[in-house]
Amino acid sequence: VMVTFAIALPVLLLVTGGAIDYAAMLNERSRAQRAADSASLAGAKELSLADSNRQNVPAVVEAVIASYLRSNSTDGSTPVYSVMSNVIDKSGSPLQVEVNLAATATSLFGSHFGLGDSQIAVRSVAVVVGKPNICLLALDPKAVGAIELEHKATVIGQNCAVYSNSINPKGIMSFNRSSLTASLICSAGGKAGN
Repeated sequence: VMVTFAIALPVLLLVTGGAIDYAAMLNERSRAQRAADSASLAGAKELSLADSNRQNVPAVVEAVIASYLRSNSTDGSTPVYSVMSNVIDKSGSPLQVEVNLAATATSLFGSHFGLGDSQIAVRSVAVVVGKPNICLLALDPKAVGAIELEHKATVIGQNCAVYSNSINPKGIMSFNRSSLTASLICSAGGKAGN
């Protein structure tokens, strides 16, 4: 029994270590995919703004990825990812934001047995769908007058939309001959005034 156990122990350790490395690599790949998905969506949202600039998309993508990986680190040993983002603009197709992440994940056990490290590569593409672009967006879910205009204020959104997320019946307020004009005005709750 002792001889059999002595012969089987290295194999059992190698299999167990390989299983732990494989599970850690799958977990890191899943985390990288969620980061890439969040970043591509953020890039697409950036492009949907009326005053968006395509040169801002890589900075938005990198900031979202860095923030996501930092806040979702389990043990503080995050691999260093190379980030590539691209705005795809083909005629006849909607705008797309493509995000690619790649890194080398250090193996806990495999490197001791000469198996090497794991390569992680993920890709995410978000499509910008719908028109018009957003020129004003109020995010507060319950505010009275999340968008409020007073005393002859005039807001004109040319070829863009105005959204109020507030479910308050007075989510958008306009008083004293104020004016809000846009291609689309949407309030989750309602409006007060003219």
